[in-house]
Amino acid sequence: MERGTILLLEGEEHLAESVKLTLDSNGYDTLISKDTEKGIALCNKFKPGIILLDMTMNGSTDFIKKIRELDNENVEIILFMSQDAPYCPDLGALRYLRKPFEIEDLICSIKEAEDKLGLRDERNRFLIKLMEYSEGLEKLVEKKTAQLTSANERLRALSVTDDLTGAYNRRYFFERLEESVNQAARYGLKLSVIILDIDNFKSINDCMGHLTGDFVLREFTALLKNNFRKGETLARYGGEEFAVILPNTDEAGGLKAAEIIRKKVESKVFFTGTEAINITVSIGVAEFNKGVKDLDDVIVRADMALYRAKNAGKNMVSSLPGKDKSA
Repeated sequence: MERGTILLLEGEEHLAESVKLTLDSNGYDTLISKDTEKGIALCNKFKPGIILLDMTMNGSTDFIKKIRELDNENVEIILFMSQDAPYCPDLGALRYLRKPFEIEDLICSIKEAEDKLGLRDERNRFLIKLMEYSEGLEKLVEKKTAQLTSANERLRALSVTDDLTGAYNRRYFFERLEESVNQAARYGLKLSVIILDIDNFKSINDCMGHLTGDFVLREFTALLKNNFRKGETLARYGGEEFAVILPNTDEAGGLKAAEIIRKKVESKVFFTGTEAINITVSIGVAEFNKGVKDLDDVIVRADMALYRAKNAGKNMVSSLPGKDKSA
């Protein structure tokens, strides 16, 4: 919108020329028309901010309606009216000047219109900046929320992960075991737990050093991860002991899975770069709901089965009760 442009629609030619001369001398660019239809065309082309309209012209009321449809926000209208014309507040004009009017009154009305348009424009600029700020703030909040979510996820992962091996830690194992036991008890599902212990691991630390022992633990964990299914929870239970939760698995299935692991560990050679290391593993298996009352009971039975495998010569899979499976 050009603030310096005024459209004058006046049927009396001498008045139109007089007003134009006054406005031009005050620095305004004044457009004149004696026809409201042409006035619409001038509005579309030059977009004046202020319109001076003679209400005695034909089509003046329709002209106002069309102007409001085109731009109700950025146009102020000042009406020229005859002395006996009724006051029409519903037309939404800023001022109503009855002919003959003082030119000073017209100039004051135009200044008032400019002030109103200026405040409105200032408000619009403020609203635009506010919207831009709001959008920027929203994006910043989204970014910070995503960063916080990511940080929380990393913290959660660290809190449940064993630093050395990358397997879940003992605390998380018991969280998952409690959930699994409750679910199995509620829905009558099968559930087995196996506990694995690397045979003679102390001799590796004593003879080859703890760095080599750490290497073996990491490689052993990688082997386990590659041989258990998604949904089966592998955790470092303590030292060289590991535990696995096997959902929807009975004792026979647990023994079968454990035997597969035992054989793979037995045949695996761990190369440190300078050393080739062979290890074996003893494994205890316990099934929930088979003489097992609760979470602690299933762990106790798996531990006892592991102890049984160790006492029977190691490199074995055992359960209580059940047949041992040896090399």
